[in-house]
Amino acid sequence: MKAMRAGRQTSLGRRGSPLQNPSLSVRNQSGLDMSSPSSNGRAVALYSPAPFITLQSVLGEEPEDDGRDSEEWDELSESSSDFEAQMSQSSRKRAARSAARSGPAAKRPQRSTAQGSRATPPGAAATRSPANSMAPEPVTAGVLYEAVRSVKSAMRAVIDDWLDSYKHEKEAGLLELINFVVQCSGCKGVVSREMFARMQNAEIISWLTREFDEDSGSYPLSTPGPQWRKFRVNLCEFVRLLVRSCQHSLLYDEYLFNALISLLTGLSDSQVRAFRHTSTLIALKLMTALVEVGVSVAAQWETSQRQYGIELGKEPYRQAPARLEELRSSHAELLEHQEELSGMMTAIFRGIFVHRYRDTIPEIRALCMEEVGEWMLQDSQRFLNDGYLKYLGWTLHDKQGPVRLKCLKALQGVYSQRELTGRLELFTSRFKERMLSMVQDKECDVAMEAVRLVALLQQNTEDMLTDEDCARVYPLIYASHRGLASAAGAFLYNRLCIEVDREGRERELVSRRVAIVRVLLSFYIQTELHEHAAYLVDSLWDSAGAELKDWEMMSELLLEGPGEKDLADDEESALIELMVCALRQAAQHLPPVGRTSGKRVLSAKDKKTQTHDKLLLTSHFITVLPHLLAKYSADKDKVSSLLQVPLYFELQIYCTGRREKHLDLLLAQVAGIVEKHTDPGVLEACASVFAALCSERYTFAGRADVALGRLMEGLTDCFSPALEDLLQGTMDDVEMYNAAATLKRIAALYNAKDLTQWDMFKPCYQLLKSGVESGELDKEIMVPALRCAFLHVLWELTRAVTSEPTRAQVSQLRQHLRALCTAGQSCLSAAREIRDEAFLLLCDLLLLCSPQAVAGRGSLQAVVSPPSPALRSEMAGFILDYVFVESEEDLVDDEDEEAQVQRIEALHRRRVQLAGFCKLIVFSVLELSAATDVFKHYHKFYNDYGDIIRETLSKARAISRVQSARTVCLSLQQVFSELLQEQGSPLDTSSPQFCEIRDLARRLAMTFGIDLHLAREPLVTLHKDGIRFALRDPGAPGQPPPQLPFLEVLSEFSFKLIKQDRALLAGFLQRVAPSPLPSWTALAVYQRSLQSGPRDRAALDRTSSSAGATHTPAAKRRRAAKQATSSSPAAGVWLERSSNLSNKLPTPSLASTALRAPSRAPRDSPASGGDSERDFSHSPPPQRQSRTERQAAMPPPSSRGALPSPQRSPDPSADLDSQLYLLSLIEEDEDAAPEEAEIEDFESSVESEDGTPAERLPSTRHQRHGGLLQDLFD
Repeated sequence: MKAMRAGRQTSLGRRGSPLQNPSLSVRNQSGLDMSSPSSNGRAVALYSPAPFITLQSVLGEEPEDDGRDSEEWDELSESSSDFEAQMSQSSRKRAARSAARSGPAAKRPQRSTAQGSRATPPGAAATRSPANSMAPEPVTAGVLYEAVRSVKSAMRAVIDDWLDSYKHEKEAGLLELINFVVQCSGCKGVVSREMFARMQNAEIISWLTREFDEDSGSYPLSTPGPQWRKFRVNLCEFVRLLVRSCQHSLLYDEYLFNALISLLTGLSDSQVRAFRHTSTLIALKLMTALVEVGVSVAAQWETSQRQYGIELGKEPYRQAPARLEELRSSHAELLEHQEELSGMMTAIFRGIFVHRYRDTIPEIRALCMEEVGEWMLQDSQRFLNDGYLKYLGWTLHDKQGPVRLKCLKALQGVYSQRELTGRLELFTSRFKERMLSMVQDKECDVAMEAVRLVALLQQNTEDMLTDEDCARVYPLIYASHRGLASAAGAFLYNRLCIEVDREGRERELVSRRVAIVRVLLSFYIQTELHEHAAYLVDSLWDSAGAELKDWEMMSELLLEGPGEKDLADDEESALIELMVCALRQAAQHLPPVGRTSGKRVLSAKDKKTQTHDKLLLTSHFITVLPHLLAKYSADKDKVSSLLQVPLYFELQIYCTGRREKHLDLLLAQVAGIVEKHTDPGVLEACASVFAALCSERYTFAGRADVALGRLMEGLTDCFSPALEDLLQGTMDDVEMYNAAATLKRIAALYNAKDLTQWDMFKPCYQLLKSGVESGELDKEIMVPALRCAFLHVLWELTRAVTSEPTRAQVSQLRQHLRALCTAGQSCLSAAREIRDEAFLLLCDLLLLCSPQAVAGRGSLQAVVSPPSPALRSEMAGFILDYVFVESEEDLVDDEDEEAQVQRIEALHRRRVQLAGFCKLIVFSVLELSAATDVFKHYHKFYNDYGDIIRETLSKARAISRVQSARTVCLSLQQVFSELLQEQGSPLDTSSPQFCEIRDLARRLAMTFGIDLHLAREPLVTLHKDGIRFALRDPGAPGQPPPQLPFLEVLSEFSFKLIKQDRALLAGFLQRVAPSPLPSWTALAVYQRSLQSGPRDRAALDRTSSSAGATHTPAAKRRRAAKQATSSSPAAGVWLERSSNLSNKLPTPSLASTALRAPSRAPRDSPASGGDSERDFSHSPPPQRQSRTERQAAMPPPSSRGALPSPQRSPDPSADLDSQLYLLSLIEEDEDAAPEEAEIEDFESSVESEDGTPAERLPSTRHQRHGGLLQDLFD
């Protein structure tokens, strides 16, 4: 045993062995300096000029003399930089044992390899002697590549053929495997036999880099498409099968895999992304396969050790010496295999993983995290320790979402095994805060996996999460992303189960589901995170679906009599709300409004589940619902929720299941609720139930019609006697309340079905007319009367559209429409509730009776009733008086929650009113000129109504571009005239009111879009109308016209004009204005706005001397400075100096592909972490002015903001020039979008999640002298 270990140490324990001394082997094979980690836990990888190990030294061949001094070779041998001697001795040692163990290779019929084979370069294949005529045909790299690329290929057969070829001629087989790796990287180069024998690794990789395709940045692993995704899978499978095929022989020959690992280590540190990505993938998959083999060898070693112990423990006379020797030999051999596997895994980990886990390419970093998670799961004894876990912890802070996602999934695999959590205590305590903070990650997929990880942490660790930690996850239950919300729901469900199990002894008489539901109700009531139970139910649906679908249990809790364990009132309300939401989820299988879902169409399985759930809930609640309605009929909130249950029924069961008796019970309960309540929500819910049950699709609709008719008959019998007293005003308060309640019920039922046979229009119109004439407008009577009359007219109009009406019906409909419009117009000045209802009623009526609505129906043309001028004026006044105002709700304290709710409701009400008015404009019921009352408030009320007004502008432009532009100009004229009337002439153009008008004009100008040629005619028309308005009234002698300052407002539209239109408008201004043109300030401002622009910088240069004190945005200052440098001699000197300086700077060379600390990156170097793929894919862009050069081109700080000019003439009107300079800067917005994007490309810095600057590398992508291979490097 000792002798065998000594021999093992002789072959593997040498100082120059690449596997026993990883630091030396990695340094010599790949040129990496494996120094100790820095203070932040990251090692620094740099290229070293140290000589690379040659491939022939790994193969045990003597290198030819290339002119080196013999002393140099002695120094290399003494420094252990070359392990040729060690490898040759080890190869001779292993040769005899391998030959005795493996025996002759089995012959097998070879398949044709013509398909997909590549031409072998000269010297790549050895000349065969006659004695080798029976040798197997060599498998080339092309055959291996085609087998991997093919969708359907016999991978194992190809590997077996290659192994047969390799066993016959090792050098040729290894060379084909190397070329296979190169070809998988997308490189066209081929390593020949001469290169393989003479060149070092660094030289071979350098030559392959020059042979790489410069025109295309794609390579197999980065090419999109299903075929290349399959290529990646096949490549991983190839590596796994190769290791499994060699696990009993070639894996330990110290020849094949040592050379392969050496090559992969060198390629993985290449600056070519394709080499680095492909070699890293192959190496890490090779490591995963080695880990799998290592676990198998460790199991065999334990078995042999146990068998040896059993045999050795026998009595001496019962021991078998041969058996003991066999077990001893097997035990020693397995131990040796473990050491060799450990050496190879250490070489891969230290030579490749340690550097690539922080690569600049996110895909490579994500690959490293994925594989280290696999290693921890396969061999937890070796890899599940802090030495490997720290890489996962560090990479949780990665700035790329896919990398963080792989880290979380790797940790999920570890934390999912409860027996492994004991080794994670230190890691959990160190990185728990980071894992908890990631539940709020900006990427929903990452946040979802973080929540799942925290859920596993809660399940498999004891008391690791506190209540405060759990409270950070609970708000995500109401997230808009359904996957994230479902993960948070599963976390909540696990937490509830833990609470129930913890109190199980106290709840022995209560079922577990009831206990979970009670705890859930307590959570929903106490947390007060959200008021919508639908989001909570949807989040819990995947995890707690069994409890939420237990309708019987919920019904029993609601129907059980009073007792010790009876639900409280708030618990009953919460349970009813959750139950109704669960019914909706089961019946519709759709997420709530505002929650995104990945699945848009239900699958066949989901549809089957939906049908089954709908049948179950219908069968149960058909019998239970009448009892629930009877119990909670007095509570408006509970009964309004319960009345939603029939809407989710499979109503056909009433017929097919012979459930007419239960239908009658339900109708009776709904009718009783209508007679008890006057709340609009309850009445609306009852009307929805009647509308569903009275549908003509069902055979039982007659029963529902009879019940509804009986209810209406009772209501009209109560209302008719009280009508006369209402008209005469002789009713007391109680009778008034009863009459109003009856009218509310009738109006609500009108919404369910056509009830025009009861002819409620006439009494309602009489009430409206009487109230308007007497002035006693009681909202409790007027609002339901308006609604009832409106619904009556709608049902008449619907019947006229769906059938051919008679002349009498059309005449009656026209009379009703005109009478209702007159009554509504009279109510626009009444109390708030009445006028709001009347305004919406008028908007809908005018829209339904417009020419567009009845187009194609000749019988209904008589119904068309355009609004009268008085009605238009009344509606416009309503918008100005009650919509575009600061309401009292907006002035309340923000800390008052109830006041905030009132303010939101008031804003919603005003938005609905404005939308109704704008629809009349969009559908041409009102002229476009009516939109001036809306457009002139675009800037002031932008936050409240900006989206509605912007959409109205867009629709108006679609109707007529020229007319919409005239309307915009008219709205500005109205605002200007109001200000002029308020302040008088001359107008103070520096006042805040005038600045607001200019801001309005600027915002309206932005709505004309970016297609300037399409907006030419509208803009020219707008300018001409504005010029006429400004010069319409001549002023006093020697004084400008009073409307002349409107030209300054009009100048805000000048930046949208093209050069030809600027000249056209300048000529029009000369013809309209007095001749000669006087030197009025507003006129000069407008003239200058027509002269300056992107194509004419003369005006900008003339005003540059007085613009130094003007505050302009940074982006515009940079653009102004850049333009000045192109025209100013002084600026040209600055530009020339900066250009000469930049040409003298050397090209920054990338020392490694590893990320650097922020302090080592140049301050002004553009970040290249996320752009390496783009750099690789495209040729370098034209050289641009760097940020340093732009800063150098800027004037000194003392004159910042002023453009350098060779000649400056004093200007007496400094304030005017300042305004003109601001105007010229605004006009530059025509080209602002592309210019701004270019600036952002140079100056924007990527920040990590925690706000710290992202790590950067010096980049050469914007420099021209990088060589032809510049686009290959990241």
